[in-house]
Amino acid sequence: MLQSIKADVMLNSPLQYLLVFFLVGITYFLTSTPSFILIFAISSFIITLFYYDRKKHTESFFVSLPQSKLAIVASRYVSFFLISLSLIIFQTGLGHLFYFFDYQAIYVYGWKDVCILLSMSVSIAAIIIPIYFAIRSFLFSTVVVIVLFFIGFYAFLEMSTYAQPIDGFIQLNNLEPSIIILHYIPTHPILILSSVNIILLIASIYLSNWLFTRKDIR
Repeated sequence: MLQSIKADVMLNSPLQYLLVFFLVGITYFLTSTPSFILIFAISSFIITLFYYDRKKHTESFFVSLPQSKLAIVASRYVSFFLISLSLIIFQTGLGHLFYFFDYQAIYVYGWKDVCILLSMSVSIAAIIIPIYFAIRSFLFSTVVVIVLFFIGFYAFLEMSTYAQPIDGFIQLNNLEPSIIILHYIPTHPILILSSVNIILLIASIYLSNWLFTRKDIR
Protein backbone atom coordinates (compact mmCIF):
# COMPACT_ATOMS: atom_id res chain seq x y z
CA MET A 1 0.00 0.00 0.00
CA LEU A 2 2.86 2.38 0.77
CA GLN A 3 4.06 2.15 -2.82
CA SER A 4 0.59 3.03 -4.10
CA ILE A 5 0.26 5.97 -1.70
CA LYS A 6 3.68 7.26 -2.73
CA ALA A 7 2.80 6.91 -6.41
CA ASP A 8 -0.52 8.74 -5.90
CA VAL A 9 1.14 11.62 -4.09
CA MET A 10 3.91 11.87 -6.67
CA LEU A 11 1.48 12.08 -9.59
CA ASN A 12 1.49 15.84 -8.95
CA SER A 13 4.81 17.64 -9.07
CA PRO A 14 6.15 19.64 -6.09
CA LEU A 15 5.52 22.80 -8.12
CA GLN A 16 1.85 21.88 -8.50
CA TYR A 17 1.52 21.29 -4.76
CA LEU A 18 3.27 24.58 -4.07
CA LEU A 19 0.88 26.37 -6.41
CA VAL A 20 -2.17 24.79 -4.73
CA PHE A 21 -0.99 25.75 -1.24
CA PHE A 22 -0.17 29.26 -2.49
CA LEU A 23 -3.62 29.72 -4.03
CA VAL A 24 -5.33 28.30 -0.93
CA GLY A 25 -3.30 30.70 1.22
CA ILE A 26 -4.02 33.75 -0.95
CA THR A 27 -7.73 33.07 -1.32
CA TYR A 28 -7.93 32.60 2.45
CA PHE A 29 -7.75 36.40 2.72
CA LEU A 30 -9.97 37.14 -0.28
CA THR A 31 -13.10 35.34 0.90
CA SER A 32 -15.18 35.28 4.05
CA THR A 33 -15.66 31.52 3.68
CA PRO A 34 -12.20 29.92 3.32
CA SER A 35 -13.60 26.41 3.70
CA PHE A 36 -15.24 26.69 0.25
CA ILE A 37 -11.80 27.12 -1.30
CA LEU A 38 -10.53 24.20 0.77
CA ILE A 39 -13.37 21.92 -0.36
CA PHE A 40 -12.80 22.92 -3.98
CA ALA A 41 -9.04 22.22 -3.66
CA ILE A 42 -9.40 18.78 -2.10
CA SER A 43 -12.11 17.81 -4.60
CA SER A 44 -9.82 18.90 -7.42
CA PHE A 45 -7.10 16.62 -6.05
CA ILE A 46 -9.31 13.56 -6.56
CA ILE A 47 -10.11 14.66 -10.10
CA THR A 48 -6.44 15.22 -11.00
CA LEU A 49 -5.50 11.93 -9.32
CA PHE A 50 -7.80 9.93 -11.58
CA TYR A 51 -6.91 12.10 -14.58
CA TYR A 52 -3.23 11.19 -14.31
CA ASP A 53 -4.25 7.65 -13.43
CA ARG A 54 -6.07 7.25 -16.75
CA LYS A 55 -3.43 9.18 -18.67
CA LYS A 56 -0.42 7.24 -17.35
CA HIS A 57 -2.22 3.89 -16.87
CA THR A 58 -1.02 3.62 -13.28
CA GLU A 59 -3.76 1.10 -12.43
CA SER A 60 -1.98 -1.48 -14.57
CA PHE A 61 1.23 -0.76 -12.67
CA PHE A 62 -0.48 -1.07 -9.28
CA VAL A 63 -2.09 -4.39 -10.21
CA SER A 64 1.32 -5.78 -11.17
CA LEU A 65 2.64 -5.08 -7.66
CA PRO A 66 2.47 -7.77 -4.94
CA GLN A 67 -0.53 -6.25 -3.16
CA SER A 68 -4.26 -6.85 -3.05
CA LYS A 69 -6.76 -4.78 -4.99
CA LEU A 70 -8.29 -3.72 -1.67
CA ALA A 71 -4.91 -2.21 -0.72
CA ILE A 72 -4.78 -0.35 -4.05
CA VAL A 73 -8.26 1.06 -3.49
CA ALA A 74 -7.60 1.96 0.15
CA SER A 75 -4.42 3.79 -0.86
CA ARG A 76 -6.54 6.25 -2.86
CA TYR A 77 -8.49 7.15 0.26
CA VAL A 78 -5.33 7.42 2.37
CA SER A 79 -3.60 9.65 -0.21
CA PHE A 80 -6.63 11.90 -0.38
CA PHE A 81 -6.88 12.08 3.41
CA LEU A 82 -3.21 13.04 3.75
CA ILE A 83 -3.59 15.87 1.22
CA SER A 84 -6.81 17.07 2.87
CA LEU A 85 -5.24 16.99 6.32
CA SER A 86 -2.22 18.94 5.06
CA LEU A 87 -4.42 21.67 3.54
CA ILE A 88 -6.59 21.92 6.65
CA ILE A 89 -3.54 22.20 8.92
CA PHE A 90 -2.06 24.80 6.55
CA GLN A 91 -5.21 26.95 6.59
CA THR A 92 -5.59 26.56 10.35
CA GLY A 93 -2.01 27.55 11.03
CA LEU A 94 -2.21 30.45 8.62
CA GLY A 95 -5.38 31.77 10.23
CA HIS A 96 -3.98 31.57 13.76
CA LEU A 97 -0.71 33.15 12.66
CA PHE A 98 -2.36 36.24 11.24
CA TYR A 99 -4.88 36.40 14.06
CA PHE A 100 -1.91 36.48 16.44
CA PHE A 101 -0.72 39.61 14.65
CA ASP A 102 -4.17 41.20 15.12
CA TYR A 103 -5.35 40.60 11.56
CA GLN A 104 -8.91 39.74 12.53
CA ALA A 105 -10.67 40.15 9.18
CA ILE A 106 -10.52 36.40 8.46
CA TYR A 107 -12.29 33.36 9.82
CA VAL A 108 -10.01 31.35 12.11
CA TYR A 109 -10.63 27.62 12.48
CA GLY A 110 -11.14 26.18 15.93
CA TRP A 111 -10.89 22.50 16.84
CA LYS A 112 -14.54 21.90 15.96
CA ASP A 113 -14.00 23.47 12.54
CA VAL A 114 -11.03 21.18 11.91
CA CYS A 115 -12.99 18.07 12.92
CA ILE A 116 -15.96 19.06 10.78
CA LEU A 117 -13.77 19.85 7.76
CA LEU A 118 -12.03 16.48 8.14
CA SER A 119 -15.44 14.80 8.27
CA MET A 120 -16.50 16.68 5.14
CA SER A 121 -13.29 15.59 3.41
CA VAL A 122 -14.04 11.97 4.24
CA SER A 123 -17.58 12.38 2.91
CA ILE A 124 -16.30 13.92 -0.32
CA ALA A 125 -13.89 11.04 -0.85
CA ALA A 126 -16.55 8.47 0.02
CA ILE A 127 -18.87 9.88 -2.64
CA ILE A 128 -16.47 10.84 -5.44
CA ILE A 129 -13.96 7.97 -5.52
CA PRO A 130 -16.52 5.20 -6.26
CA ILE A 131 -17.82 7.28 -9.17
CA TYR A 132 -14.42 7.12 -10.90
CA PHE A 133 -14.19 3.39 -10.25
CA ALA A 134 -17.71 2.84 -11.60
CA ILE A 135 -17.49 4.94 -14.77
CA ARG A 136 -14.70 4.25 -17.23
CA SER A 137 -14.91 7.60 -19.00
CA PHE A 138 -12.93 10.23 -17.09
CA LEU A 139 -14.88 13.05 -18.76
CA PHE A 140 -18.28 11.60 -17.90
CA SER A 141 -17.16 10.84 -14.34
CA THR A 142 -16.00 14.43 -13.91
CA VAL A 143 -19.27 15.80 -15.28
CA VAL A 144 -21.18 13.70 -12.73
CA VAL A 145 -18.91 14.96 -9.93
CA ILE A 146 -19.35 18.60 -10.99
CA VAL A 147 -23.14 18.20 -11.12
CA LEU A 148 -23.14 16.65 -7.64
CA PHE A 149 -20.88 19.46 -6.42
CA PHE A 150 -23.33 22.14 -7.56
CA ILE A 151 -26.29 20.21 -6.15
CA GLY A 152 -24.50 19.96 -2.81
CA PHE A 153 -23.59 23.65 -2.91
CA TYR A 154 -27.20 24.63 -3.62
CA ALA A 155 -28.47 22.37 -0.81
CA PHE A 156 -25.91 23.91 1.54
CA LEU A 157 -27.11 27.43 0.68
CA GLU A 158 -30.70 26.37 1.28
CA MET A 159 -29.75 24.95 4.66
CA SER A 160 -27.78 28.07 5.54
CA THR A 161 -30.80 30.36 5.13
CA TYR A 162 -32.40 28.69 8.16
CA ALA A 163 -29.20 28.86 10.21
CA GLN A 164 -28.66 32.60 9.79
CA PRO A 165 -29.20 35.00 12.68
CA ILE A 166 -31.49 37.09 10.43
CA ASP A 167 -34.10 35.07 8.53
CA GLY A 168 -34.00 35.48 4.78
CA PHE A 169 -30.51 36.95 4.64
CA ILE A 170 -27.32 35.02 4.00
CA GLN A 171 -24.32 36.44 5.83
CA LEU A 172 -21.09 35.24 4.26
CA ASN A 173 -19.24 35.11 7.56
CA ASN A 174 -21.83 32.62 8.82
CA LEU A 175 -21.54 30.25 5.85
CA GLU A 176 -18.73 28.21 7.39
CA PRO A 177 -19.77 24.52 7.50
CA SER A 178 -19.16 24.29 11.24
CA ILE A 179 -21.68 27.08 11.92
CA ILE A 180 -24.31 25.45 9.71
CA ILE A 181 -23.74 21.92 11.02
CA LEU A 182 -23.71 23.00 14.67
CA HIS A 183 -27.06 24.67 14.05
CA TYR A 184 -28.61 21.41 12.81
CA ILE A 185 -26.70 19.06 15.14
CA PRO A 186 -26.38 20.97 18.42
CA THR A 187 -25.82 17.84 20.55
CA HIS A 188 -22.58 15.85 20.19
CA PRO A 189 -21.97 16.98 16.57
CA ILE A 190 -18.41 15.66 16.37
CA LEU A 191 -19.36 12.22 17.69
CA ILE A 192 -22.34 11.96 15.34
CA LEU A 193 -20.39 13.16 12.29
CA SER A 194 -17.46 10.86 13.06
CA SER A 195 -19.72 7.83 13.47
CA VAL A 196 -21.63 8.53 10.25
CA ASN A 197 -18.44 9.16 8.28
CA ILE A 198 -16.73 6.00 9.53
CA ILE A 199 -19.71 3.94 8.33
CA LEU A 200 -19.82 5.87 5.04
CA LEU A 201 -16.07 5.46 4.52
CA ILE A 202 -16.08 1.70 5.13
CA ALA A 203 -19.04 1.24 2.79
CA SER A 204 -17.35 3.40 0.14
CA ILE A 205 -14.06 1.50 0.32
CA TYR A 206 -15.75 -1.87 -0.11
CA LEU A 207 -17.94 -0.53 -2.91
CA SER A 208 -14.88 0.86 -4.70
CA ASN A 209 -13.06 -2.44 -4.18
CA TRP A 210 -16.00 -4.37 -5.65
CA LEU A 211 -16.08 -2.04 -8.66
CA PHE A 212 -12.31 -2.22 -9.07
CA THR A 213 -12.18 -6.03 -9.01
CA ARG A 214 -14.78 -6.14 -11.77
CA LYS A 215 -12.66 -4.00 -14.10
CA ASP A 216 -10.63 -5.62 -16.84
CA ILE A 217 -7.24 -3.97 -16.30
CA ARG A 218 -4.52 -4.80 -18.78
